[in-house]
Amino acid sequence: TALLDDVYGDLNGQGTCAIGAMLAPAATYTCSFTGAFTGVGGESQIDTVTATGVDDQGTSVSAEDDAVVTLTSIPPTIGVVKTADPLTRPEPGGDFTFTVVVTNPSTFKDLTITSLVDDVYGDLNGQGTCAIGTTLAPLASYTCSFTGAFNGVGGDRQTDTVTATGRDNQGNQVSASDDAEVSLTTVAPTIRVDKTADPLTRPEPGGDFTFTVVVTNTSNKPLTITSLVDDVYGNLDGQGTCAVGAVLQAGASYTCAFTGAFSGEGGDSQTDTVTATGRDNQGNQVTANDTAIVSLTTGAPTIAVIKTADPTSRPAPGGAFTFTVTVTNPTNQPLTVVGLVDDIYGDLNGKGTCVTGTVLAPGQSYTCEFTGEFRGNAGDQQTDTVTATGRDNQGREVSATAKATVSLTPGPVPPVVNPPPPPPPPPPVVQLPLPRTGFGLGGPARLAVALILAGSLMVFGTLRRSSTRPALAVPSGPASSTDSRRRSGAQRSVHMFSAQIHRTKHGRPRWAGAKPSRFKLRAGGSRWNRFLRP
Repeated sequence: TALLDDVYGDLNGQGTCAIGAMLAPAATYTCSFTGAFTGVGGESQIDTVTATGVDDQGTSVSAEDDAVVTLTSIPPTIGVVKTADPLTRPEPGGDFTFTVVVTNPSTFKDLTITSLVDDVYGDLNGQGTCAIGTTLAPLASYTCSFTGAFNGVGGDRQTDTVTATGRDNQGNQVSASDDAEVSLTTVAPTIRVDKTADPLTRPEPGGDFTFTVVVTNTSNKPLTITSLVDDVYGNLDGQGTCAVGAVLQAGASYTCAFTGAFSGEGGDSQTDTVTATGRDNQGNQVTANDTAIVSLTTGAPTIAVIKTADPTSRPAPGGAFTFTVTVTNPTNQPLTVVGLVDDIYGDLNGKGTCVTGTVLAPGQSYTCEFTGEFRGNAGDQQTDTVTATGRDNQGREVSATAKATVSLTPGPVPPVVNPPPPPPPPPPVVQLPLPRTGFGLGGPARLAVALILAGSLMVFGTLRRSSTRPALAVPSGPASSTDSRRRSGAQRSVHMFSAQIHRTKHGRPRWAGAKPSRFKLRAGGSRWNRFLRP
């Protein structure tokens, strides 16, 4: 009439158990039911079932029995999965992202993560989002990720393993590992070349251009420049600043410059190409090229001319002047002098040293001269213009002019001759009473002779002063009979002698100094001797 379990309760209807069954003498009834018992290893449960029955007389009877169930200890389990993203990278490699998933596969107990270690990147606790200490419920999981670098050359591989360790509530420890493999693929090197020219154009006939070459390593690994060649200027190794052998890291550039000449006529152009070759660490070779275009512009020719005169003036009525003409080619192309014409003296070709047909290199000059007459009156002047014409290699002509002015000045003026000055008045005549001793002229006769001599000397002195010769010199001092003063050279001179006469206390005249016995007088080259005796 009843089936009761002290743990699972009334068993009527549980499993196959039901009450009301009639049991014949010595007969049995069997049923079963399911009851749960959970716990940790070592735990046990005793539960008792009581069966109650009533016989035909209504007497109730009971009996019971128990059953013991026990839980055994099961070691914990843990699961770990490691993946990488991306699985491959081009050489030389880079960063990879690794993801770690830790799972508690137990269905009945918790698991605490106590360690996460990678055999390449070390303890993952604190790397990326990874951390230890997380407790996983049964069947729960934990996910984290971290970044690790892997570099090398194409074909290199790396397998790294992560180990997750967990512990259950009983302190039982469990570990699991998983690995992930990453690899590097071989990538052909890449290179870029940029070539520029400065200037892009030049006036004909051209000249030097500066070319700049920039080589850039566009690959992700080092690259060595092994060659630099220009299809016009040849091997650039050693030209300008260009050289091979430079090692370029990923993304780095190398710059050099060289000079090349290009000449021609206006409208000409040149396209030249430079090719750079590089090689990576695996010996893989790569090339790239670039071009630069330079051109020549057509420029109108120019010419310059200078004209000078020597002398720039002459006294009237004038005469011959020498004209110098200098023609210069200031352009950067050859120029032929095809004309030299003066507006007064006409075509100069063949005049003096002037000729046409001279070819002037850029910057070169040509000089010639010719003689031209100019006559007129004082104050007249003449400005004449020379025209120089040149022609370039393309037949284009250009002209320039220059002027020179010459003038006439007044002629020489005759010198002014001043009239001679009037003669000076005659000096006063002094009668000198001389004592008479011995033979001699009388007083009146001596006076007459003295006057005649004095007048002759005065006239002669006046004539001498009116000429260019010096005046008469009259020395002072006592006279003697032999005293004679002569001037040197071809000049004629007159020497005059004076005597100083003093009277004594007795009234008689006395000579100052030596007493002369004779006077010599020279006038006009004639000599008069007169003996005067006192």
